[in-house]
Amino acid sequence: MKIAIATGPFIPPPPGPAGAVERLTLDLARRFAARGHEVTLLSRRHGGAPSLESVEGVCHVRLRGSRSTKNVYVNILKDLPYSLAAARALPEADIWVLNAFWLPWLAVRRRRQGGARIVVAAHRYPKGQYKLYRGVDRITAVSQAVARAIVAQAPWSKDLVNVIPNPIDTDAFTPVERHFGARPRFLYAGRIHPEKGLELLIAAFARIAPGIPGATLTIMGAWQAKQGGGGAAYLERLRVLAGSAPVSFRDPVFERRSFALALQSSDIFVYPSIAEQGEAFGVAPLEAMATGAVAVVSALDCFRDFLTDGATGLVFNHRSPTAVEELAALLSRIAADPATLERLSAAGAAKAREFDCERVSEYHLADYAALLAR
Repeated sequence: MKIAIATGPFIPPPPGPAGAVERLTLDLARRFAARGHEVTLLSRRHGGAPSLESVEGVCHVRLRGSRSTKNVYVNILKDLPYSLAAARALPEADIWVLNAFWLPWLAVRRRRQGGARIVVAAHRYPKGQYKLYRGVDRITAVSQAVARAIVAQAPWSKDLVNVIPNPIDTDAFTPVERHFGARPRFLYAGRIHPEKGLELLIAAFARIAPGIPGATLTIMGAWQAKQGGGGAAYLERLRVLAGSAPVSFRDPVFERRSFALALQSSDIFVYPSIAEQGEAFGVAPLEAMATGAVAVVSALDCFRDFLTDGATGLVFNHRSPTAVEELAALLSRIAADPATLERLSAAGAAKAREFDCERVSEYHLADYAALLAR
């Protein structure tokens, strides 16, 4: 098959400062190419990377992008020139896999009769755009929660929506031996933004830290607005909230092996997101589980596709008026229970292996073949 994939205007894939979606998209592109398919990846240009090159069987076409802002409506407007350029640059192919706001709408209008099947890669929670996408052939949601939201927004799409989860690289994210019960290392990794629930986490940890000798909490991620963070003022607010508690802040780690090492160096990975219409899947908790860290997540529906409370991880109710107290009690209890931590670590790592990139790439290719057979 000839497969063309287009990511969005704001974040480049590796080796640029990629986010989870950009990393996994490149992973899938490489897997498709390794299976003998002709693959083109259109993405935002970064640094001195050439506009056109072939790497590991993937033809990269890099386009001029832009910086994201805190305003979603401004970002939607800034997507348009990039999507126009991407629509013009899309090569003739069997499958177009598109992940930019305006691009599916433009691609439907550009496609010739009998041309490429158009697949919308729904890696993020819908923001109203699916009403525009009549004429596409498939909408691939990364979780059941995202699929339900798309169908609620665009009921006509019900028969076009399927669910294929985000993959992870289980060669990089591998379990390591841990000694639970002494000096527990808590970690959050992701954007440092108000919608991630970090004030809940830091307030909860500050409550319990005095009673857990040697406990530490690391907050690692992008805080700058241009990288999707909450900005310098928000970062300072978190520092003030932490007070004298052993909380450290680290810049994001984009290189995969270094990020895996950070996860492997933690015991309990806490992802307290409160983004009811922001989280689509939750790659970071799944990658943490793959390394054997015990994942603690909020009660957002998207996490249910891979984490079962008490079986493969732990869930707290972020919607509760006493969410800080409940999270603090949960973290304190689990930190003092090494047997449960060991059980959840093993079960979580086993579950994460079900999302290996090789396996997930097969799901996509089978679906593309089915679309072409129609």
